[in-house]
Amino acid sequence: MDPDLFNLSGLEEPQSEESKSENSEISMAELLEQLYEDISSMVNNEETDSQSVEVAWFTGEKVRKVLGFIQGSPKAPEAFKELMKHLEEITKGKVTPDNTLDYVRFAETFPDIQIVSRLSEQLKLEHFLLISALDDDLHRVFYSEKCFTDQWTCEELTKAIKDQLFESEYK
Repeated sequence: MDPDLFNLSGLEEPQSEESKSENSEISMAELLEQLYEDISSMVNNEETDSQSVEVAWFTGEKVRKVLGFIQGSPKAPEAFKELMKHLEEITKGKVTPDNTLDYVRFAETFPDIQIVSRLSEQLKLEHFLLISALDDDLHRVFYSEKCFTDQWTCEELTKAIKDQLFESEYK
């Protein structure tokens, strides 16, 4: 909502419950329409690899924003199921409920697209998804930098995580 020049506090004027729900439904519809349009054009574009790091990040970021919007709704679980179903349809199965959740976690874990772009010079999407699944920020930074500087394959990253390389180096 654009700030009102006559209301510099930025607080919204009180509204009835009915008008609030109408406004959020309109906003939600517009938000979903934009999400579907953006993701469909990215994923279904012949010039864009649907499994690229950037497409996965942007998909995760856009879905994350929608999830934040619907999170407080009592119909959130149903809305999420419909969202996933529609994304899978419009992307012809390239975006599934499983990989969408992975992409959302990826976007949450790596919130800066510039860092993602720099790291994607060496890292594949699978690297990012493995690193995003880690619970600790220090671990994620450590393994990201090791993958980048030492040019680890996904197999080497998986082995290092399994062998707890971070813990052994920083005991």
